[in-house]
Amino acid sequence: MAATSPAQSAPRDRTAGTAGREGVILFALAALQFISLVDFMIVMPLGPQLLADLGIDARRFSWVVSAYTLAAGFAGFLAAGWLDRVPRKSAYVVFSVGLLAGTAACGLATTYPFLLAARCVTGGFGGVLGGLALVIVADVFPTERRGRATATLMLAFAVASVAGVPLGIALGTRLGWQAPFFALTALGLPLVGLAAWSLPPLAAHLDDSRRHPWAACSRRSRCPPIAERSR
Repeated sequence: MAATSPAQSAPRDRTAGTAGREGVILFALAALQFISLVDFMIVMPLGPQLLADLGIDARRFSWVVSAYTLAAGFAGFLAAGWLDRVPRKSAYVVFSVGLLAGTAACGLATTYPFLLAARCVTGGFGGVLGGLALVIVADVFPTERRGRATATLMLAFAVASVAGVPLGIALGTRLGWQAPFFALTALGLPLVGLAAWSLPPLAAHLDDSRRHPWAACSRRSRCPPIAERSR
């Protein structure tokens, strides 16, 4: 009988290093999701201030609103194949930093082209971040706690709508439309550090891609036989 290596005989622990940190991980993911959602939704209610301050019309403002969604869809298409080839933690930190950089750029924008470019950057990173957070929840939390963790993450949508947007409008009305973007950036920076500290590498899927014939099929010119794929 052929000998098996320890890596083949012992089950791999996909959540190694997360013991006692699941709550911290979930908080960081949900809070960054909240920031991403508020950043997405806050532009529309700030419209009157943007129109007056930047001297743009409704047609140009519609592009500012749409830029986030268009960039998110384009970035998701480009990142779909790349995300399965890098550790989840590294990807999440990179996209979180990109989101905050775009958000800060929105607050610094003084012209219409600058703001439009900043919204594209924010959407490109923020649009992928939400889906990546769901994948991380599936990787980190075992089956019996995965549903509750996913529901907690999705709660960020409700909190962003009920609390985040009204607070952002109040801040923008009092201090200027740039203030909500600066506030979101300031809140997000420690959360990125918290996510980088609490998340394990989450690289088990890379091993799967190398060893599993079906997972590697997309990178081969010829896929394995059906019988081999079903193993």
